[in-house]
Amino acid sequence: MVLAGDRSRTVRVINGLRAEDVAIQVVLWALVKDLRLLVLAAGEGGSVDMRLKRSGVWQNRIQLFKQCLSRHTERALQTLLKRCSLIDAAGKGVADADPWQELETVCFRLAGSSKRR
Repeated sequence: MVLAGDRSRTVRVINGLRAEDVAIQVVLWALVKDLRLLVLAAGEGGSVDMRLKRSGVWQNRIQLFKQCLSRHTERALQTLLKRCSLIDAAGKGVADADPWQELETVCFRLAGSSKRR
């Protein structure tokens, strides 16, 4: 849902995970894993398909990653990845922020677009 760009479903799923008391670190791990793959694939060198395959993206998820890559610049993806460190710190009580709200913000932005149309 995040990679496909479905913002409303993204928010519903995050709220559901929060309501079920899923550990924020588990959700963050999955998000960071995908963001790292996106940043690697957004780099230069070869076709997007080859970069995604080389980055370890499963064949059945390549189209989702390509959709997301078409909406974001490499720099925007790096910024979202860096913001995840704040979520991690907030989840551990080190930073003064609501980790679930920050997670929702990052996912909402990832589901959206950073490119001007």
